[in-house]
Amino acid sequence: MNIDPEQLKLVTQVTSTLVALVALAIGLRNETRNQKRFERQLELSSKVAAASAKPLLALSYEGYGDRKGIILQNHGPGTAVITDLWCCRGERRSKDLADLFDLGWGIPFEELSGFPDGTYYVPGKTSEVILRLTQAALEEAGKRNEAGELLVELERQIDEFSMVVSYQDVLGNEIGRDVQLK
Repeated sequence: MNIDPEQLKLVTQVTSTLVALVALAIGLRNETRNQKRFERQLELSSKVAAASAKPLLALSYEGYGDRKGIILQNHGPGTAVITDLWCCRGERRSKDLADLFDLGWGIPFEELSGFPDGTYYVPGKTSEVILRLTQAALEEAGKRNEAGELLVELERQIDEFSMVVSYQDVLGNEIGRDVQLK
């Protein structure tokens, strides 16, 4: 059998072209699949980054016999950026706890916070004592006889306390608006 060299050349070129087109199609398919995989990984990484920056605010209370207090906690890993905050007791609202707790003159609070206007930061996984009164501090201030009664009254007032906050994470994602912490 005798094959014309021109035909052989043509068959070789067509075959090479077909193989190149198949390789191109396979390459494009692989690149498309890799692009989709990359987009899924990027989306997952973004979700993980947002979750690792998410704060979770809560209030807790100290109610021991000789110590009463309020603690602002951020249970989340990310810093809470508080954009608005109000402390409430009954119908009264203030940014300064001293305006809300009435125990009389000369009470030696170990901690009695006021919150500035504007932005306030609470780092992740931290606790901040915002109000504390101890029997020892009362006794040192010469209020030994009334210390027990004052601590009971403070605990009653703490039971009426709540905090309303609007806060976001450090990426600017709003976590809560006008969230009431009790």
